[in-house]
Amino acid sequence: RFVFIPNIDDVDRLDVTADGATHTFTLARVTKKAAEAGAEDEVVTTYRSDGRDLAERYAAGRTPEEATEAAESAFKKFYQSLIGLSIEGQAQRPVHNAPVVTIRYRLNKGDRRDVTVTLAPYDKIFYASFVNGVGGFALTKAQAEGMLAKMDALLAGEDVKD
Repeated sequence: RFVFIPNIDDVDRLDVTADGATHTFTLARVTKKAAEAGAEDEVVTTYRSDGRDLAERYAAGRTPEEATEAAESAFKKFYQSLIGLSIEGQAQRPVHNAPVVTIRYRLNKGDRRDVTVTLAPYDKIFYASFVNGVGGFALTKAQAEGMLAKMDALLAGEDVKD
């Protein structure tokens, strides 16, 4: 039903290419040991885009903690739009068009550690989707455009809508 849906904890890096530009998102995790015996360790994730801490994009008028929370929330909404790309049906004919959107996932576990999702024009309404070159399933262009709009808002330090 979904094009590709990895758990966010399994992703270390995303490269999204569209409109002639590639944006790189990295998730760096650090485990902070629990202060008390029996308590759980805390995993702190730093989200970066194009080499810059995302919290910097959300710093205006916020404390550092608020900026970090805003960046994490915005990134997770964008990520949800990525993994939420859902298949509408099978592309009935071969697609020979070059991809207009490429999403490359770098994973930290599993058999496949480098997965590429491509979206190529199919007709006026649909893109054909491929995972590592295999697939040919259709999804609406509106889904992809919505995901790209969320990415643009994230990169601009704006609120990312659900």
